[in-house]
Amino acid sequence: MKTNGKKAIIATMAIAMAAGIAGSISGTVAWFQYNTRVTSEFTGTTAKCTEFLQVRTIKDATGTVAKAKLANEAAVTAAAASYAEGDIVITDDFKVFTKGAESFGAGVAAVDGAKYDVNGTVYKYKAAAPAAWETITKDYGSWGTSLQNADILEAAGRANGKLAPVTAPGATVDGALPTLYGQPVCGYEQYAHGDYKWQTAETSDYMQFQLQFRVLDIDGKEANPNALIAQPLYLTDLTIAQKVTSPATSDISSAVRVHLAHDTTYAHIGKGTNAANISTVTTGSLDLNLDGHVDDERDVPGSHYSFNAADPENPVALQYGKDAGMGTSAAYSNLYAANGLYPTNDSVGHLEGGRALGTTDGTDVPATDAEYFTLTVTIYLEGWQPLEPANGAAAVTSPANTIWNSASYIGSEFNIGMSFGVTTLD
Repeated sequence: MKTNGKKAIIATMAIAMAAGIAGSISGTVAWFQYNTRVTSEFTGTTAKCTEFLQVRTIKDATGTVAKAKLANEAAVTAAAASYAEGDIVITDDFKVFTKGAESFGAGVAAVDGAKYDVNGTVYKYKAAAPAAWETITKDYGSWGTSLQNADILEAAGRANGKLAPVTAPGATVDGALPTLYGQPVCGYEQYAHGDYKWQTAETSDYMQFQLQFRVLDIDGKEANPNALIAQPLYLTDLTIAQKVTSPATSDISSAVRVHLAHDTTYAHIGKGTNAANISTVTTGSLDLNLDGHVDDERDVPGSHYSFNAADPENPVALQYGKDAGMGTSAAYSNLYAANGLYPTNDSVGHLEGGRALGTTDGTDVPATDAEYFTLTVTIYLEGWQPLEPANGAAAVTSPANTIWNSASYIGSEFNIGMSFGVTTLD
C-alpha cells in the first residue's frame, strides 16, 4: 500500500512529573541551600509517531528475563536433585529444561529470541543458522508508534521517577552533559578540586534513558518491505509546563533541564519565555548550616577554627562551586524556534533549517540492534536555579537571595512534552 508522503513525520513524548519538598526552610535562602532532598516523580510518559517514524526503548537486559542455569544435558538429568522446583536450565545444544516436582521433563528446543538471565549474564537464543546462544547486555523494546510511562521507567531501570536536585556546572547549549554533582555539604566548597569536594550525583538523582528511531520505506517501491530511509531527525518542540494541582502549589518547572545526546551532537534545554539562552549561576555563597549567616572559612572541616582566621571578626565567606564560575546551564526556550535548534514547518510537512540531532539509518535492517539511531535523554533538576518566591514576587537573580518556602513546593508537579520529526517523504 502506498502511504501518503505529504505528511510531516512526528514523534511526540509527553512526560508528567511531580516534585515534592521536605524539610524546614526559613529566611532568605537559595533552594540548594539546605540538605533535605527534593524529589520529583514521573506520573505519566507517552510517545507517539506516524507509521513512517518508529520509536522504541533500550534497557539493561539484566533482570528483565527469566532466571536460568547453564549445563549440558547429561548434567541436568544426572543432578536433578540439586535444582529447585521451577528452575530453568539451558544447555549448549539449545534445549530448555524446567524442574518439576520430582525431576526434569524432556528438554524442548529454545524459542528464537528467548532470553535467560544466568547469574547476571543474559543469553539470547538465535535460531537462524548457525544457531547460538548470544550474550547480550541490552534489551530492546518493540518498534511502534507509542510508548507508555512504564516503558520509559523500564528503559531507565527505575521503579519510579523520583529525582533529587543536582547541578551541571559549566554546561553549554550544545555540549556534552558535564559531570552532575549532588547537593553540597557545609564547608565542601569546590566541585572537583581541593581536599573537600562535592559528591558526584547518584544515578538515582536524575532520569536517563535511551530511545531508538527508524524511518521505514513503506510506499511499495522497494523490493525489501523493511527497507529504511536515511532522514535527519529533529527535535521539533519541547514544552515544560507547571501542572495545575489542587491545592495549588508554586511553580518548580523552571528548574527542569533536558539534555539530548546522539554521538557528538547535543542539545541542552530548559524552560524559557523567549528565544534567548538560559544562563544559570552555578557558584555562590550559601547558608548550608542554616545559622542565619553565609558559610565562611570557619565551616571548613578540620582545623578551621575561629581563632585561626586572619580576621576573626570578618571571616572569609565560602564561594561554593568557585572552581566552576559562571556557567550557561540550559539552552532553548520551549516557546520559540529562533534559537536555531527547531526547524520550521512549511505547513505541508517540509522541515527547513534547525539543527538535526543526527540521521537515521538508511540501509536495510541493520545487522545489530546497536546500529539504529540512538538518542540518550537525561532529565534533571538544576539545584542552582532561582525559583519564584512563594509570595508571588518576581524571582531574583542571585542564588543567595532566592526565597524558597518549602510548604509552597510540596506536591508541585510539572509536565514535559517532546516532539521529534523528519521531513515529508516526497
